Amino acid sequence: MTFRFVHRAYPRIELLLFIVALLGAPGVEAACSVSAASANLGSYTSLALESAPTGDTQTASGLACDPGLIGIGTPAHIKALIESGLPGGSGVLTGPDGITVSFRLATSAGGAPLGNGDEVVFVSQTALISALLGLFSGPNSSIPMYVRAGPGSALKAGVYTGVVAVRWYYYTCSGIGALGICLGQSSSPGFTVNLLTGQVTNWGSGQATLINISLIVTADCLIDAPDIDFGSAPLVSVFNPVTQTINVRCTRDQAYQVGLTDGLHALNGQRLLQGGSGSLAYEIYKSGTTARWGGLGSERRSNTDADVNAGTPDGTSSQGFVYRAEISASQSTPPPGVYVDSVQVTVEF
Repeated sequence: MTFRFVHRAYPRIELLLFIVALLGAPGVEAACSVSAASANLGSYTSLALESAPTGDTQTASGLACDPGLIGIGTPAHIKALIESGLPGGSGVLTGPDGITVSFRLATSAGGAPLGNGDEVVFVSQTALISALLGLFSGPNSSIPMYVRAGPGSALKAGVYTGVVAVRWYYYTCSGIGALGICLGQSSSPGFTVNLLTGQVTNWGSGQATLINISLIVTADCLIDAPDIDFGSAPLVSVFNPVTQTINVRCTRDQAYQVGLTDGLHALNGQRLLQGGSGSLAYEIYKSGTTARWGGLGSERRSNTDADVNAGTPDGTSSQGFVYRAEISASQSTPPPGVYVDSVQVTVEF
């Protein structure tokens, strides 16, 4: 009996040694890895960001896993801790001269914003193929997150950047061997799991990474240009000049020039109102002068030359450019009719 007892125990000892050898075998590829992530929210004009935020941009979250290296039916535990960058559920992107615009981070498009100290448990159960495929659907097989910026007012054109610090805790297996031992374990520092129940016994210290966020703000302008109505008169000499203001509101600190085209019917640089039976010569002059307001060179007007709020745009106030439009009194009176033209206001940065 003693001989048979020893003989039966020997293969068990050999099997345990074989399992230990498998756990220590080189060349087992890790299923998960942590690295810095980047989220480029794209380019938006400063004026567009005044009224609405950017769309939700999907970004890598810092943790990427290959579902093919995670054994189905094995324990899988993944959670994230937001460490910094989102006080009160909102972070800031900082741009030129320290100007900022807010942003938010969520685990789904339109989802609730995450804040400092928030923990998100993505999975803590036996790994199922359907759950794993949906979980790592972000860039490069990462867990996706979603970033949205704005709205924000009085923004300067330029690049705005911010960062969120995330700490990841994770544990996966490529398979389960005899006695419930995990083969090909991939885990963050200090993470331990009960081999019999698959439950977490210690989440460990985790692994820290950063999500770097950037947004490009471009210059833009709003133009308010009322129509010119000379009214009606029996003779060209009776038409009164029309004095009006074109209002322009541009991106903060953005230098610009405003020009007026010659219209649709100009001839040799002379603006003309066109009717069914002829034309009427007219001109548009810069305020208080006889200088023509045109579309090229010195005929244009600078933001520093505005009649209202002259100087550097503040991004919120309009700058007013006063002009005087006149029908030339020296021309012959054309036949009665309606005479029209269309002049385009152009703004160049």
